[in-house]
Amino acid sequence: MGYPKSHRNLIIIDKTSCIFIVNRLSDIWSVLGKKGIDVDFLFSRSLLSPASCCLVNPDRDKTVEKAFRMIKHLSERLREQRGL
Repeated sequence: MGYPKSHRNLIIIDKTSCIFIVNRLSDIWSVLGKKGIDVDFLFSRSLLSPASCCLVNPDRDKTVEKAFRMIKHLSERLREQRGL
């Protein structure tokens, strides 16, 4: 039995850590780099944004605010990791 569709985003944001996402993105960029993609160029053109589905939730703006705080923290961690 799954969660109601209206509550899934709350659970995903609560169970997903910033470190997990940073590591996942780094792994993906590493694979792309090995395939010849200029990762520095890719990173310089990247944009982080929460999925639009997180903007409509039963808790109104709480999940949205949490998502944007996570995006800000992600950006800081990724910039720090890349020496920017």
